[in-house]
Amino acid sequence: MADLESETASQKGKLDPADVIFGEATPKQREIISAMGGNPQPPLTPEEYLISQKKLSRRGTKVYEDIRYFCLFHKNETEMIISACEVHPRQAVVSDTTSGASPEILKTINAYAIASVYTPPQFRGQGMASLMLQRLQELLDQGGGYEVGVLYSAIGGGFYGRLGWEAFDRRELVISLDLGQPAKDGIVGIKDDDDAVHLISETEMPPLCERDCQHLSSKLEILAKAQNPHEPSHTGRYVSLLPTYDQIAFHMLRDTYMAEVLYTCRGLPKPEMYHGAITCDEKSWLYWDHGLPSPAYNVKLRILRVVTDPGDEAGKMVRDVELLLKAAVGEAMRSGLEKVVVWEPDEVTVQAAMGVWDKEKDTADGRGQGNLKSILTNVVVEDRKDDDWSLPCLRWKGDDGGKQGRRTVWVDNEAFGWC
Repeated sequence: MADLESETASQKGKLDPADVIFGEATPKQREIISAMGGNPQPPLTPEEYLISQKKLSRRGTKVYEDIRYFCLFHKNETEMIISACEVHPRQAVVSDTTSGASPEILKTINAYAIASVYTPPQFRGQGMASLMLQRLQELLDQGGGYEVGVLYSAIGGGFYGRLGWEAFDRRELVISLDLGQPAKDGIVGIKDDDDAVHLISETEMPPLCERDCQHLSSKLEILAKAQNPHEPSHTGRYVSLLPTYDQIAFHMLRDTYMAEVLYTCRGLPKPEMYHGAITCDEKSWLYWDHGLPSPAYNVKLRILRVVTDPGDEAGKMVRDVELLLKAAVGEAMRSGLEKVVVWEPDEVTVQAAMGVWDKEKDTADGRGQGNLKSILTNVVVEDRKDDDWSLPCLRWKGDDGGKQGRRTVWVDNEAFGWC
């Protein structure tokens, strides 16, 4: 591996675009990128992080095999990585009613997600990350077969906005817990609701994801048909990443192996991992991960996706999600996590969370309905404007960040899209 702090590097002084080459990383460059750009944080040490990445890369699954790595490197030293990133393939569904759009009201398109953008400290402040992303965007626009890209910025929206990315504010539903209270036996619904929900098995996931993608496509089609083509403010593009099995499996594999490395490296027994819960009629479910190793999420159970059946009446949806959120609280308590977090909660999920709060905290006359009443400390919906962690950003092929007047609505912008 090139010594990025070497005398050779320091002698070069300020870099010029003519000094660097952009391209897809070679196997050796990928190894260097993994070592320098993972930016591991507690609870994983750098060594544990690298072990986890090697385990994931050897899984032989499509979701990890298809990740591509790109970088800028010095023209005279191919192992001197100036800036690097990952590109993850995605699928999205879009309905477009803008002028000149395809006559198809709904179509599935290829998408990508950019992740792990990293420039070593000694090369920062010289526009190298911008240069790399500009060249990457040109490449993906011209020959990648992609229509739209997403990324989740850890530095706000300004930097990526200058490169044509449109930032989207998001809301978070946060359920706070008191870890000082003893966890009850039984993960699902803290034992009270075992007959109503159960934990999701891996074999259940593929058909659930297929159903979810069908429901989401129908949702966008309905939204598009409801627009008024004669009213410009009511026309635009509705888009959503598809919660495919590959996409959900990406999170579950990562979650499992991060935890395995964390516990194995420290000589601790590996806990049994659960990744979601489903109602027993199989009409509502949610997925979660445990946020390893991100410092912003290592005390949070992050809900990746909440699904309800669009054919159910609203009251049943709310009751179902109440049960599922109670199961999530149980998993958070078992895992020692202080919060349960939902990105972009819909009205059903907000009502369900407030319902859990109201029922469990109604103890004035001893009528609290469950074992959570001493565990929950707060339920709140927060606006995350220009967030400094995981701010969703989107860019259309050849677009300049929404400045062409084509309004974009990102539907179901939930945490399953993150990478």
